[in-house]
Amino acid sequence: MPKEGARDAIAQSHFKFLPQFHQNKEPIRISGMSERRKMSLFQEIARSLVGTNGTGHLGQELRELKHLGENDLSNHWKDRARLLLLVNSYDQARWAANEIRNCWSSMQDFVYHLVPDNIETYTEDNFDELAKFVKPPDKSALNRADIETFGQTKGKILVAPMNAIGRGFNILNANGKAAFGAIYFLTRPYPHPHDTQAGIELGQIFSRVRCTITKQFS
Repeated sequence: MPKEGARDAIAQSHFKFLPQFHQNKEPIRISGMSERRKMSLFQEIARSLVGTNGTGHLGQELRELKHLGENDLSNHWKDRARLLLLVNSYDQARWAANEIRNCWSSMQDFVYHLVPDNIETYTEDNFDELAKFVKPPDKSALNRADIETFGQTKGKILVAPMNAIGRGFNILNANGKAAFGAIYFLTRPYPHPHDTQAGIELGQIFSRVRCTITKQFS
């Protein structure tokens, strides 16, 4: 059970459902698709969220958070113009982050994706990401062990697997406040129906990040 302060933060959060669409106006669906198909779908969602050179949801959100920080006398919103985009795997995080960087040139150096700390965590489903592990480090990749430092980097957008951000992490800015002003769920999490721990960790993400706007797309 989250503490009273965390419950208050959740109660003050704003939640929105913003589905994204293909060019034929059909909603983008990810659940049930093959991994190869998912890659193009995540890229399409990323392009939709960016819009034309940052005119889409992500750019609007960052500008709104910056405005809140500049006009909030309580300092609650100061230095919180950052977005956390949650997906279900490290591969998905890389796909989405790369596409955001590709279609939003002015933000290329401010978009990060989370990577695991070592190869021991890999399973047979992670070979795509494992192949990347032996290559030179990506300057836009953030090790999971370093996630608490994100608020002290120049990063504005972090794409990460939801399961990688659970208990034990406090992602704060220089003022000791939650570094992220908003969370986006790019895909719906599907924990096992008997996995009560997954629900607890989801609640802890909200309480720790103190999100103001949470958005789900699929």
